[in-house]
Order: sequence, then structure tokens, then C-alpha cells
Amino acid sequence: MNERTNASHDALAYLLPYIIPLLVIASVWLGRLSGERDLFALAPMAIAYLFLPLYQAWQPHQSAPLGEAAAGWQRWFRWLPLFAILPQLAMLYVATGEWAEGGLAWWARLALVFGTGWYSTLFGVNFAHALMHHREPFDRFMSGLLLSVMCFGSFRIVHLQIHHPHVGTPADFASPPRGRGFYRYWLGCFAGNFLAPLQLERARLAKTAAAPWRSELVLWTLMSLAWLGISVALFGAAGGVFFLLQSLFAIMQLDLVNYIQHYGLERRRLAGGGFEPVGTRHAWCQTLWLDDLLLLNLPRHAEHHVHPQIPFERLGVPPDAPRYPYSYAVMILLALAPPLFRRVVDPCLDRMGATEAAWRPATS
Repeated sequence: MNERTNASHDALAYLLPYIIPLLVIASVWLGRLSGERDLFALAPMAIAYLFLPLYQAWQPHQSAPLGEAAAGWQRWFRWLPLFAILPQLAMLYVATGEWAEGGLAWWARLALVFGTGWYSTLFGVNFAHALMHHREPFDRFMSGLLLSVMCFGSFRIVHLQIHHPHVGTPADFASPPRGRGFYRYWLGCFAGNFLAPLQLERARLAKTAAAPWRSELVLWTLMSLAWLGISVALFGAAGGVFFLLQSLFAIMQLDLVNYIQHYGLERRRLAGGGFEPVGTRHAWCQTLWLDDLLLLNLPRHAEHHVHPQIPFERLGVPPDAPRYPYSYAVMILLALAPPLFRRVVDPCLDRMGATEAAWRPATS
């Protein structure tokens, strides 16, 4: 009975990510109730990148995968991400209305759109990532629908057809070599996120002689245009601007996460010209319990790449996987200051015995 109770408690704890969009909604409502709209516009970013890291530094509890304890909860974990579209849209509706109403200071407007975009990644993109690894067609469709709210339906193709098979090699623009700062990395990712899937879809359609409209990129582009049109219809031109800006910041946040997950971890070239198989040393990990719950075990990234079919609730951290010394939030903030990030992470690479790949020199 105790084991069953513990399993239920652990499974239900994965409802915690649903608090992420509610934080943005609550910050808008509290700002209106208190008359301090500017101040409360800062709340989402302060919670994510100040209070959460401080709490986890004070209470650095490690977490463990559910393993076999989750055997009776398969339906729960399948359905949990499918409802994410509702709070994602609610967050966007409330935040867009706050932006379009006006009256905010310039820095509060920036904080609102920046926070909404970044929370869209922490919540919407993260749930979309879980869904795109499901086998059910409906789940994969819901993954694309979520991503279309951030104008990023192409991420499905990038992630499944480029990132997973080519991680740690030159073919994956989301795998930064040692020494490359985030901003140069992001320029390459921003172009690659849209050009690479377009090339892949052109090749696929040419091979199958299918009509261009059969590309999933057409569907997700139309969906994003529909969300843009709805934003303009509800909130005017300001609503359209907000929708596009939050999409831009959501994409930037996702690339930041990819950056810290794979910085400097490169697969060795084999004598035959190929690359070694993906291993546990090709993704950075962390095991702080609150990050694990909020991000659906995304920090357990090494095992996800070695065994992408394992559901998120069962992911563990192999003992030889590289680990960051700080939480995801701290590492993301450090990545925004490349010299500080390299000062922290490069010694970790040295201790691992990592070397710069001969096929791709380090850059500043």
C-alpha cells in the first residue's frame, strides 16, 4: 500500500508544470488588482531566474525516476501533455490583452513579452517535446499545434530528423562546439531552424512525388498565421506584434536550453569516416527535483538521447553522464554572458578529458 501511495504521489506531482502559465496569468491579475502593473510584469522572470535558483541552492534535493512504480500510470502520463494547449492559450490571451491595453512602462512591456515567450518554452515547447516522441498520431499532431502557438512547428522536423540522429556532429547546428558563445550560436540556429526543415521537406516531397501542400510545414505555418490573425482580431495590431515577439523569445529560449544541454560535447569521428554512437557523455544533466518536475525531466538529457523512446517519467541519469554544477536557470543566465559561461563549463570539460574535435575547431 505504501509503495502504491508513493507512486500516486510521484505521478500526480507532474501536474506541477501547469503552474507555469498560471504564474504569468496571476502576475497580470495581481498587477491590475494592486495597481502595480509595471512591478508585477517582472514577477515571472524573477520567479524563474531568481527565486527558483535560490530555493534550489538552499534545498538541493536530488530526484529519482519513477521506474516500474509508474507501470500503472501510463494513461496518466500520456494524457498529461495533451491538455497543455489550454493553459498555453489562456496565458497568451491574458498577456496579450495586458500588452495591448497600454499603460505599461517600456521596461515592463519588455519584461511581459520576454517572460511570456520564455514561459511558452518552459511550458508549451516542453510538453510539445514530450508529445512528439509519442507514437500516437494524435499526440504528434498536438505537439505541432502547441509549437504553432510559438511559430515553431518546424521544430518537430529539426528535433526528430536532425538533432537526435546527428547530435554532437557538424550536421547538428544545435550542438555548439567548445568555445562558441551563445549569440553566434543562436544566429546559426535561428537560420537553421527554418531553412533545414524546408530543405528536408523539399527532398521528401520530391522523392515521393507528393504535392507541396502535403508538407507538414504548410499546416503549421497556416496554424501560426491563424493564431496571428486571431491576435490581431482580438487585440489589434498590438496583439499581432506581441504574438510575434513572444514567438521570437520562445525560440530563443529553446535554443538557450539546447546550448547548455550540448555545449562542447562532441562525438568522435571513427576511422571509417562516420561518428561514434550517441552515448551518455553527449548531453549535460542535472538532477534537482524541482527542475525535474517543472521540466518533465528534461535535465535528464543524456539518457533521453541514448534511449529517446523512454517516457520522460522513467528517465534516469547514468553515472558517467556529465553534470552541471548549477541548476538550469543559473546555467542559462551564465550562457547569456559567454565569458562567464566558459569560465564555469570549460574546466568541467577538461576534467572529463574532453578534447576539441579535429573536424571543428573551437571559436571565440
